[in-house]
Amino acid sequence: MRLLVRSISASARRVMTTTTTTRSVAAASSSEAGGGEGVGVEASKGKTGKVIARFWKAATLERATDSKGFEGPEDDFRVRLDGRVLKGPDGAELRVAGGRRLLAALVAAEWERLPRMAAHAALPMSSLAARAAQLASGGADTEATLATLRRYIDTDAVLYFQPAPPALAARQDRYWLPVIRWAERRFAVPVSHTFALASVAQSPATLAALDAFVRGLDCYTLAAFERAVLASKSFLLAAALVSRAVSVDFALSAARVEVDYQTEKWGQVLDGKQLAT
Repeated sequence: MRLLVRSISASARRVMTTTTTTRSVAAASSSEAGGGEGVGVEASKGKTGKVIARFWKAATLERATDSKGFEGPEDDFRVRLDGRVLKGPDGAELRVAGGRRLLAALVAAEWERLPRMAAHAALPMSSLAARAAQLASGGADTEATLATLRRYIDTDAVLYFQPAPPALAARQDRYWLPVIRWAERRFAVPVSHTFALASVAQSPATLAALDAFVRGLDCYTLAAFERAVLASKSFLLAAALVSRAVSVDFALSAARVEVDYQTEKWGQVLDGKQLAT
């Protein structure tokens, strides 16, 4: 993910500097696209394996206008593919809040740099924006998401240490202890960790503080937090990441402590697809 975002950053800058948002250009694009027609994007979780066939020449970013055709600095962003509006999984326009210009530019850049054939997995920023739109509506889906995320607290990967071998223990101390100490300072509650196999339980005060934290996230940060928790299996590490208390590189290393240790010790094990290529 980190490398993909970096690789499309140049495309994002080009989109941000070359895209025009005047009403005349938007109207011309709309007439070319036949008005309300649009292109759909799925809130893919990487399980569908669906392939996108590119048919557009250019992806452009613009400000969405109100019913009278006026633009404003707080207007949402939207993406057009040769004038056709990009849509979310619910069939509505996929919009990004006006205060999230960088995310909007990254979404447009993903579609601008997409090859002739690509899987939905090549559109992580578009998927993130679509997921944020789903979470913005609140309701049962958002509550179910919060309940799922809370379950990672007691099974948080950075709370289960091993006293040996020494090299692994040292790596855990290097990456996991700073996250635990940050959480204790940030939330002003104790965070328990263990060297045992049994589940470690947090105090009611700790659970309440972490629940308040996740409930206070806006829909975009919550979408990013959800991705980080599921990828790292760590509530605390994801919280530190979205709070910008740790870097992406640090978070990646912390999430891969045991994998990297085993790889350095035994070498990398290739899966079937890698062996076939």
